[in-house]
Amino acid sequence: MTTASKDQIMRSDRSTLILWALFIGVSTATQLAFKWAGNKLAGVPLGLPWAKAAVTTPAVAVAVAGYIALFALWLLILQRTDLTRAFALTGLIYVTVPFFGWLLFAEHFGVERIAGIACIIAGVVLMGRESRH
Repeated sequence: MTTASKDQIMRSDRSTLILWALFIGVSTATQLAFKWAGNKLAGVPLGLPWAKAAVTTPAVAVAVAGYIALFALWLLILQRTDLTRAFALTGLIYVTVPFFGWLLFAEHFGVERIAGIACIIAGVVLMGRESRH
């Protein structure tokens, strides 16, 4: 392998890592925006009043923008990563969302959820590894 091709692989790996960081960050922010929107819309009766409130709630706009950005990021990731591996790596969101839910919304989770998060991390590590066959 030439030095130029090694450099190209390293740049490709770095850009894929950046895409993944963006995906996890935007996905986490999107879920937090949905929670923020849910809090703002609490108590508004479902129907036309709810729809009007949702359209004028900034958190809803942030969440929708997040989903649009996630769509683009996901397509870029799938151009570079096998679906099976990529889908497993999205499990990292099950770590970041509870953490920031705790930090920003004072949500609580006990030993069972912490154990579940540990299992998810283990699964992501196992599924994210390159197969050797």
